[in-house]
Amino acid sequence: MSDTKAEIISKIYNDLSGFGSIKQTFEEARKKDKTITLNDVKAWKEKNIVRKTNLKGYNSYIAAEPREEYQVDPFYVNLGELKFKYGMLAVDIFTKQVEVVPMMLKDNDNILAAFFELF
Repeated sequence: MSDTKAEIISKIYNDLSGFGSIKQTFEEARKKDKTITLNDVKAWKEKNIVRKTNLKGYNSYIAAEPREEYQVDPFYVNLGELKFKYGMLAVDIFTKQVEVVPMMLKDNDNILAAFFELF
């Protein structure tokens, strides 16, 4: 998309007080330049306007400080003759710091003990 098309779309979108829909912005832009397509308007909006809703499958939560939110998962380790066959992994989603607690068994008591050790 050329700069002139982007400039026209930007001016029209801003003239609509920043509340113009893609369709409305497209219709107004076509009055100024017949070569502007709906895909031009969609591409401009995706590049220049912050999305108000998240794409499907993307997490919207962002932790404000360390130790506020963790991602915790148990896992199985198959590395031969080890004493510990399981582990509990915790990641602080703010700092990305990782902690692992080894577990002999994956039962309620061991999982609870691993949680207490992690936190």
